Amino acid sequence: MLSKLLKYEFRSTAIYFLPIYAALILVSSFFYIVNKISESMQGDMYIKYYHMLDILQVISASIYVLLAIGLAVTTFIVIIIRFYKNLLGNEGYLMFTLPVSVEENILAKLIPSIVWFLGSCVLGIFTIIHAFFGGFQSFFGFIDIYPKDFGAVTISQYITIITLFIFGVIVSLATI
Repeated sequence: MLSKLLKYEFRSTAIYFLPIYAALILVSSFFYIVNKISESMQGDMYIKYYHMLDILQVISASIYVLLAIGLAVTTFIVIIIRFYKNLLGNEGYLMFTLPVSVEENILAKLIPSIVWFLGSCVLGIFTIIHAFFGGFQSFFGFIDIYPKDFGAVTISQYITIITLFIFGVIVSLATI
């Protein structure tokens, strides 16, 4: 029964998240394209289209930042509202009449919340890397340059940090 509850919860929350995910990917790709065009232009051609490219870069960066903030706020608000309405509101009366335990009802809200929260974090990181660093190859080249200045950082330390971050997210979502 938990799998059915999860299926319907993912369906009902995907309506909110998938359009924002798609918009964030499109805007970060547009920002990347505008930056590449700006970098490839030289001399008189660059001077001729300088203002137009600057305006496009500012507009696309502004839209990207607004979408990223909107994604963070939407994720947080949708998680809270879905939990409140479905368990504590009028729908909660019907949810608790289902032949499932209270733990399954709570897990049916907690698991999609964790998945959407982690998905939002991962998408945000990927779009930042794509838009501002020009892809993963450039990003990892950027990482290789700077740890030499700050001391040796190994792959295991990166994995430890990511694991602790994911654990912290799960604990923070479980305590909301």
